[in-house]
Amino acid sequence: MDGHPMTCTWNNGVLDRESTFNNSDIVNLLQNKFIPVAIDQAYQRRQKDNEGDFYRKIANQGPRKVGKGTTQGLYVADSNGKLLGYTNNRGAERVLKMMKTAVVSHQKQ
Repeated sequence: MDGHPMTCTWNNGVLDRESTFNNSDIVNLLQNKFIPVAIDQAYQRRQKDNEGDFYRKIANQGPRKVGKGTTQGLYVADSNGKLLGYTNNRGAERVLKMMKTAVVSHQKQ
């Protein structure tokens, strides 16, 4: 399916919106502690500019390295590109735990 991830998605994007992003604690954290960004990782990881470089810097700190397949998932990083959290699990409890851990890690910096 073509299109930007905020307007057009495969089944997993629909699942994210119905489960993960339907959790009020996750929504509250996103609204108050994060700057949410949605991208098409299949394009972003190949992009040859500063934006693509920044994404690859973050993704390559996680378990899915650029050039080794997909880098899909949920990433939390600081403004310098330091990875603070990652999950490719859509379970609200796991996502919430990862986000809370990332907030604590960021506060320790």
